[in-house]
Amino acid sequence: MEKFIVGFFMGIIGMGYFAIGKKRANFVFLISGILMMVIPYFVSNWLSLSAIFLLTLIAPFFF
Repeated sequence: MEKFIVGFFMGIIGMGYFAIGKKRANFVFLISGILMMVIPYFVSNWLSLSAIFLLTLIAPFFF
């Protein structure tokens, strides 16, 4: 159940990052958004999914 909740929020925020990246032509936001939407399909542990989510969430602000 936790994986579903984390994956759901990760997908919603990833969709927003994708839209921002597409509108602003910002490649880092675009790639982060795609990763947030795709990674929940490949990671089965919700703790590692949460860690990846936090890394991809803050990555665009440092690059």
